[in-house]
Amino acid sequence: MEQVRSVRVALPAGARTTEEELELLEAAFRAIVDMHYEGGADWKTAWEALERDGWTLHADLCWRVTAQRGHDFESASGRTKADALGQLLRLASLDATEGCP
Repeated sequence: MEQVRSVRVALPAGARTTEEELELLEAAFRAIVDMHYEGGADWKTAWEALERDGWTLHADLCWRVTAQRGHDFESASGRTKADALGQLLRLASLDATEGCP
């Protein structure tokens, strides 16, 4: 029988978490594991093909936020939710001229 491996991640000292927050963290980690291992080798094939074509690659997990108002749509990403929302706010403000949407 194959041994099941697991990863433990320490929360910052003094972190107070609710059961809902712990559930969210577990779901996020599960999604990362699923994306990496259950996606098969498809991503590796694409990665290697791009490298062969001379690309230097870097991959990160990030926050992605979107906003829609009528037919207008904006999307931004960032390393933190605050970064992504800041980018989105800047993009949305470009749609406004002198305070008018």
